[in-house]
Amino acid sequence: MEDIKSKLNDLILELDKEYRQWYKCHSTQSMWLWIILQIIALLPGFIVSFLVAILTEPELKDYKPWIVFLSGLGSFVGYIIVQFKVYDIWKIRADGEVAFENLYRITHGKVAMAKTEEECKIVYEEISRLINEIESDAVNRYFSLSNSEFVATWKNK
Repeated sequence: MEDIKSKLNDLILELDKEYRQWYKCHSTQSMWLWIILQIIALLPGFIVSFLVAILTEPELKDYKPWIVFLSGLGSFVGYIIVQFKVYDIWKIRADGEVAFENLYRITHGKVAMAKTEEECKIVYEEISRLINEIESDAVNRYFSLSNSEFVATWKNK
């Protein structure tokens, strides 16, 4: 009985350190990346609009390199946001964070209620299965963000 309880405790530690904390950290990183990129994409457009509105025709010539640079920067960062699907990746990681947080809480309750070795084995298998389901869902959602149409395929005739 102590052996299976030890394995359950190891599973709880793994669930916390390897999954729950990873998703929490990467969800937060993805959120900040999305926010920062959104600001960088929007701000140059506002600055260019402001410069064009307040400067006279002769003054605009002096700021032309900045206007071109800022316009290009906003477009480039917008492209990065769309191409790399930053928001969608954040959403996948945030959903994973919530799922693993819930699983972590449920696991503590199930472990506390498991009294026999058989009940501990059932809890261990159930938690392992749920970890795999959450991870598989995240992987499937991640890879469904882009399709494989860009990959050349060879067909034998």
